[in-house]
Amino acid sequence: MRWMIGYEVRMWHALIRWIARRPPKGGRPFRYAAPVVPIIWTFIVLSAVEIPIVDLLLPWKSVRIVMLALGAWGVTWMVGLLASMYVNTHAIGDEGITVRNGLTVDFFVPWEAIAEVRVNKRPLQSSKTVHFDQTSAGPALSVAVGSQTAVDLVLAEPHVVRLPSGDSEPLAEIRINADDPAAFVAEAREHLSRRRAESAPAR
Repeated sequence: MRWMIGYEVRMWHALIRWIARRPPKGGRPFRYAAPVVPIIWTFIVLSAVEIPIVDLLLPWKSVRIVMLALGAWGVTWMVGLLASMYVNTHAIGDEGITVRNGLTVDFFVPWEAIAEVRVNKRPLQSSKTVHFDQTSAGPALSVAVGSQTAVDLVLAEPHVVRLPSGDSEPLAEIRINADDPAAFVAEAREHLSRRRAESAPAR
């Protein structure tokens, strides 16, 4: 129950931030939700159309009021869900990469933990947002959107991240989605190159 209340509060907060056009936090934002945005908008439109239809069909005033309230809440909830994806984007900053997905995933990977960033579009069999695969290098975490990822973060050493269920096992790779994977990778590589140049010993 506490988790549900917390989720609801965060959703309303995301909706307010979206309406107020407050920028995402943590660096340059990169969106990831393009595969699911049309689906969410379809549900929003259908739910909004359903509200007056139900109001016309039901003969009982008290039931109509309840259904109207539930319908309005449902539409607002879905708009809030969409807003959470728009304001809680991935972010690339001076210290590292923040990986996000709506209201559930939000963790930070410092540049020191990243060996390589590359475009790698993967269709996934699982419909889960967060799931693990075993690779020859070790466990890989996928944070998928619409059953796909588009960017691989290859880690320099086993790295633990904080997930909704708790700390992950030490990871060898993190796979995420990005609406513009090429731009994401270019920005990340620029930061990596600059960090490595700064840390290289002077001759």
